[in-house]
Amino acid sequence: MLLMGIDTWEPGQRDEIFKRLMEKGNLLPDNVKILGQWADVSGCRSFILCETDDAKALAQWGLGWSDLIKSEIAIVMDTEEATKLL
Repeated sequence: MLLMGIDTWEPGQRDEIFKRLMEKGNLLPDNVKILGQWADVSGCRSFILCETDDAKALAQWGLGWSDLIKSEIAIVMDTEEATKLL
């Protein structure tokens, strides 16, 4: 399944987030594949499109960042595909 993660953080957390990324990587489980990742150039937010069938792995990934980042995750699909379902 495809999931869109929207991560937000306080401006003062930015340096700690980038420090952790440089030291430990994104802490992504093996069975979660990032398909795209974007930064909001106005700051304090990023978007991650990923694919996995293991919701538990995704939740554990989010917990690894929960001290610095607030994550919202939505199951998404191509608009044409969603229209056919509806």
